[in-house]
This record gives sequence, C-alpha cells and structure tokens, in this order.
Amino acid sequence: MALFKVEFTFSDEVLIDQKNILHSLNIGLLFCRRLKQRILFIVNPISGGKGKAGFPELLQNNLDHARFESTVWVWENGTDATARAELAVSEGYDAVAAVGGDGTVHAVARALVHTSVALVIIPMGSGNGLARYLKIPLNTKKAIQSIGNVEPRKMDMISFNGLLYSNVAGVGFDAHIGACFAKSTSRGLWGYVKSITQELFHYKSDTYSLNWENGTWSGKAFLISIANGAQWGNNAWIAPSASCFDGLMQVAILKPFSWYQVPGIALALFRKTADKSSYFNQFSCSELTLKREDHVVFHLDGEPLDGEETVQLNVLASAITLWH
Repeated sequence: MALFKVEFTFSDEVLIDQKNILHSLNIGLLFCRRLKQRILFIVNPISGGKGKAGFPELLQNNLDHARFESTVWVWENGTDATARAELAVSEGYDAVAAVGGDGTVHAVARALVHTSVALVIIPMGSGNGLARYLKIPLNTKKAIQSIGNVEPRKMDMISFNGLLYSNVAGVGFDAHIGACFAKSTSRGLWGYVKSITQELFHYKSDTYSLNWENGTWSGKAFLISIANGAQWGNNAWIAPSASCFDGLMQVAILKPFSWYQVPGIALALFRKTADKSSYFNQFSCSELTLKREDHVVFHLDGEPLDGEETVQLNVLASAITLWH
C-alpha cells in the first residue's frame, strides 16, 4: 500500500481546528481504503466432493490484502447464488469469485453480463472445464494468489433461448450424463466415470437438425456440444478450436459409433484432436437453431435442463469482464 506523508506548517496568525484536521484525515483514510477492490467469494460447499471449510483461511493467507477486500458467502441449500451475485453488483463490488466448478461459474457469471463487475474463478469442482481452458491454477492457494495478476479481458457468453452459459452446452449423451450426475451422490471425476460406464452402451442416438448462418445439417447424433470454452472438464477437449474471445461458438457433433470405436473417440478427446477426428463434425458460427421432434434434455455448463423442441443459440460477444 502507498504511504502518505502529511506535513502541516503553522504560523502565529493561523489557528488550526483540531476537529477539522481529524475529520480531514478520516476522509483521507476512507479514500485510501476504497482504493482497494472489493471481491465477493461465492463458495459452493459440495462442488467436486471437496470440503471448503478451510477456504476462508486459505483466502486470508494468500489474497493480496493491500489490493483487495474480501467477503465470503456460502451457497447453502435453499439459497440462490445468481441472486447473491446480482446483489453484489448493486452493492458496488468490483468482482465476484465463483469458488467451485463449472456449475458454480455458470450461476455467478450470468449475473455479471453487461456489468462493470468482473468474474473471478477459483476452481474447486469436479471437472473445472472453463478454468482448465483458461489455464487458471487448479491449486486453490495459487488460484487465489493469481487474482488480478493479468489485465482484465472481455469474455463471450452464449444465450440458449435467453438463458446464459459460459463454457459448454449440449444435447444427447453428455446432457444425459449431466442429468445422471446431478442425481448421483458420487462427486468428482469418479462420479462422472461411474455415470458414463453405466450409461454408455445403453444410450441411443437421436435425430436433430441444425441451421446456422453458413449452412444446415440434419441426421443422427450421439451428442451435440455447443462450446464457448474448449473442454468439458478433466482435460476432455470436445472442441479444441473453440475460443471464449472470438465472438463465435464451436459446434461439435459426435456421430453414432460402434462399441469398438470407443477407445479411438476417447483418445481424440484427451489428445485434443476431436476437431480433426473422423468421428466428429465440427464448425463455428455466431447463431444456431437446433431442432428435435420431441422433448429433449440439454445441459448448460453441466447443469441439466428440460429443453424445448426448438432452441435458438447466439453469442454475446465480450459480454463479461474476466480477471484471468
């Protein structure tokens, strides 16, 4: 913190009112205090199956308190993280930190769109897809220490029939797994592995039609992902060419396949080559219409959602400020 040296010069003709001096000094101290930026940390206590009881101490020991003031709010059952983030905007916070996984980021980020309040991500979730893509440290101590170390930048968001998401949305098998995972008591990577192994060979591909500014597609798909970030999480790169900063979404269509092709698909995902794989069709666009003939389950950032027969998606370019 900057140090201020205050000098007073007195003459015999000038009388200094002690109360006025103290009042002026108090105003100066308040001004200096406000130079610190205020961050609200919204903590999801169950994300990733990781305990968060020690987070306040980690924050106290690793945040740059010369630059930032912090408040911690725990997202308990029956409370609304999005509403709390919206309140933080009206309260004049400079940033809101999502402490959890992609679902926590999803809840916080949509409240900050087209505001001056920045998003901070402290990855403590199951997949941490957006954080991994943005190269935010997965170590909580290092993630806290990294806050404000780079110039703020503007990140895109995507609108899904008016609902906003920050990383990846999807329909088909990944949405089905999102719904299974939401009901499961197993969290973290192994929770996903358990759901996938139980459901993989029972799930049937469906028929969809897509329309975008430069083309159309229709046919059967095992899944369709619409990506802002490039990976689902745990370094499974569904759309390696995607960028949160280019005003475009990346659409990845996984075609129906036979059981013996599963290892090749997995290798493409984890080797970051899905966009070059024959198992996938991929393209980029700024607007997309997705149709299916009947009821369908989607996911937005891993959170399951009952979707309509027709879904309209469009990119909100540079919609949110990111402190990473």
